Amino acid sequence: MTLRGGSAILGVDYSSPSNVVGVPVNFAVGDTVVTVSYAISTDTLIEDTETFTLDLTLAGTTSDSFATILSPSFTTVYIIDCTGR
Repeated sequence: MTLRGGSAILGVDYSSPSNVVGVPVNFAVGDTVVTVSYAISTDTLIEDTETFTLDLTLAGTTSDSFATILSPSFTTVYIIDCTGR
């Protein structure tokens, strides 16, 4: 899974696992859902809604893999003024 631009800033407005842009997501045989957590940072600023997008792609597949990613293969995350008040 990779992060794609938006108005939110990685490491400032949110953090990903290991605070990196690309995060491996592993599905066990038969799994169709995996949860990945992104922490939303709190601050004292009043801000407009900010966004970032997560793209799911196949990586490291082999000829005997039967994995398919259906459309849409991305989701946009909206951070709505997280001031911590």
